Amino acid sequence: MGDAAFAGKIDNCLAMLSTAPADDWQEIRPHVCAMYAAVKAHGKRVFIHSCGKVDELFPDLIACGLDVFNPFQPEVIDVEQAKREYGRDPTFFGGISTQRTLPYGTVQQVRDEVRRLIEIVGRDGGLIAAPAHAIPGDARPENIEAMLEALHEG
Repeated sequence: MGDAAFAGKIDNCLAMLSTAPADDWQEIRPHVCAMYAAVKAHGKRVFIHSCGKVDELFPDLIACGLDVFNPFQPEVIDVEQAKREYGRDPTFFGGISTQRTLPYGTVQQVRDEVRRLIEIVGRDGGLIAAPAHAIPGDARPENIEAMLEALHEG
């Protein structure tokens, strides 16, 4: 048996925030908290995947019991600000740009991004340094190699 439960993708629920009243989140929130509580009752950690700019919900998700948030997308979430604001709770999974740096950056830019992520966001824990999402097909092989080397060094 594993140490965590993937508590589902709640993209559709979270995506509505840009078009729906805040009351809708308040209606959904108790169900999210109940789901997380059920996971915690079995001694497991709560891991969610929710693409997009959902950082406005971090306080509620943390209060509900969120342990690991993925994807930590630097394209839409200021990863350094999130670290300053939330510390190591939740653990952020991702942080390496799969929409900019891996496909379009230079080898040095990739190394610099990974090192900065580990140095700033990884300080005092709370980071699983990884690509923010699946590595795209147009990511340059030398950039993937540079990322892996920098992760190994970090």
